[in-house]
Amino acid sequence: YIPRPEASGSTGSTAGSTAGSTPQKPIEVTSNELVYLSGKGLLTYTGEVRAVQEERTITCQQLEAALGKDKKVDTMTCTGQAHLVDPQAGRDLQGDRAVYKVKERVIEMYGSPVHMKDKDGNRLQGKHMTYLMDAGRVEVKGDPTAPAPPTAAAPSPTPAPPAVKPPGGAMP
Repeated sequence: YIPRPEASGSTGSTAGSTAGSTPQKPIEVTSNELVYLSGKGLLTYTGEVRAVQEERTITCQQLEAALGKDKKVDTMTCTGQAHLVDPQAGRDLQGDRAVYKVKERVIEMYGSPVHMKDKDGNRLQGKHMTYLMDAGRVEVKGDPTAPAPPTAAAPSPTPAPPAVKPPGGAMP
């Protein structure tokens, strides 16, 4: 798949692109099997899927490429041991699922958890990571469905033991 540049004279800009930016490089996808559903605009790659663009590689068990009305790939969803390697930025991300928003050049990784390692050996993990390809930045996000942590409440007082009347006397 080769992303086509916007038509010359277009007044709209592609999200994430800058004025005078060069067109995106081709995305080469290989797999054991490909099914194309033209009516749905969906390409489904299965078995040892490998997608490469600008030296970045995503591997997984299944990749679905959804085409927009313009017949260009809008999103690529990689499921089953999703693994992104970007040697230029020195990043390695692993999760359960990756969603590549092609026009925005953003890859979102989801997992329980997602693991990221950088070229310096630093490691991060979280439920959701967003990789902004042009900025070379990774945002780690928590689980949006997780309940909020309990607030620190004042400790409840411990009840005093019952008073015992001393033998032969009044209570103080």
